[in-house]
Amino acid sequence: MRDKHVFPARELPLPPTSIRMPSTPPAPRSGARIGAHGPMADPPAGMTPWIGIVGEEGLVEALEHLLPTLPADHGMAYLVLPLMVPDEARLEGLRARTPLPLVRVARRARIEPDHVYLLPAGTVLAATPEAIEAGPDDPATGLRPRLDAFLDLLIRQRGPRAAAVVLSGHDADAGAIDVGRLRAHGGVVIVQDPSEAAQAALPRAVIASGMVDRVLPAARIGARLRECFPSGAPPGRHLGAAGSASAAEPDAAGDTDPATAPTADDALLRQLLDLLRRRTGRAFDGYGGPALRRRIARRMRIHGVATLQDYLRTLDTRPGETEALRDELWLPVGTFFRDPSAFAALRDELPSLFQHKGPADVVRVWVAACATGEEAYSVAMLLADHARGLATPPAVQVFATDVAPEAIRIAREGLYPASIRASIPAESLQRHFVAERGAFRVRRDLRKLVM
Repeated sequence: MRDKHVFPARELPLPPTSIRMPSTPPAPRSGARIGAHGPMADPPAGMTPWIGIVGEEGLVEALEHLLPTLPADHGMAYLVLPLMVPDEARLEGLRARTPLPLVRVARRARIEPDHVYLLPAGTVLAATPEAIEAGPDDPATGLRPRLDAFLDLLIRQRGPRAAAVVLSGHDADAGAIDVGRLRAHGGVVIVQDPSEAAQAALPRAVIASGMVDRVLPAARIGARLRECFPSGAPPGRHLGAAGSASAAEPDAAGDTDPATAPTADDALLRQLLDLLRRRTGRAFDGYGGPALRRRIARRMRIHGVATLQDYLRTLDTRPGETEALRDELWLPVGTFFRDPSAFAALRDELPSLFQHKGPADVVRVWVAACATGEEAYSVAMLLADHARGLATPPAVQVFATDVAPEAIRIAREGLYPASIRASIPAESLQRHFVAERGAFRVRRDLRKLVM
């Protein structure tokens, strides 16, 4: 994708023969999220938060500073994934560094709050909401696929009640994991300060993604986690007046989902949206429902703020927070072939779209709000595959636009995690992608169609 072809939506020239894909796909049911395998329901608010901790060379040293800061009765579970086999003696020495029970997971373990779980390196992980399971050791499994799988596990099982903590490591390629997906689902991303890490390449690469909430010394990460996931009602639970309780119905766990709870004073929410419009020039009045509240609640968790009234004060006193909230609300979540019925309808229209067109003609499609490019490349795959079957096909152009510069950057790069296998047919994956560093990159001939 090239900069000169990324237009604001209102300026994009479209000829009469073009078609437009919907700028907003049909919304999932209330309270649902979209993942690689389709809609995912948010976990009950009372579920134990899972803190995924990853690191490579220098991990044990970082844990020696981090583990003593974790509270013994706060209700979080800590899942530690070494990206290389650590020194056994130093690993066992971690037991003396924490008041929490430290469990070495061989194959399967039930996840309990206030426990630290040391997962085996080099394995493929699976999980249920209550347990985690390690598959057979596979030394051939690359670093990035293990990280992507671990991130998917956190997203699918906990979503907004998950955090990723990235510690020391020397493999910068592994830092290309899309931590933004966890943030888009309400999770928190914290990275060890590279200046103190034994190996700084991994933390620096993750920081360079622009999708990190906090960069901290290892000894201060525990305190930040306590603020993000306090015991009792989490910050942002009630997006209403200070100290007021929501009248929402409790969920199956006897708790209330902060993303769907009605507020005691919606005037504060309107005040926040008005403030955003005045300061950023962007109107978010059309944003609503659980997604809006979930993303505001995530910013509140990051700052340890319990009420919307207090968060409004934070917007007034903390430089850069207004822009951070704006970017949070813009943060896109993309999935290949996200709405099967929409793509089936497009496939049915392809013969008429290409009818009476030859090499001198161009078929143009505009994908507005393209997010990180998955929908635009999905459309391009359908068009390219149809054109391939014609004797004298026209040229194909897919215009992709979005207001979020970071989303456009990711789309232009065309590099996606290994988990996209779940949403792309095997034949299309082989034809239009090339394996790269444990991930998949869109082939150049397809990228050239998307502008």
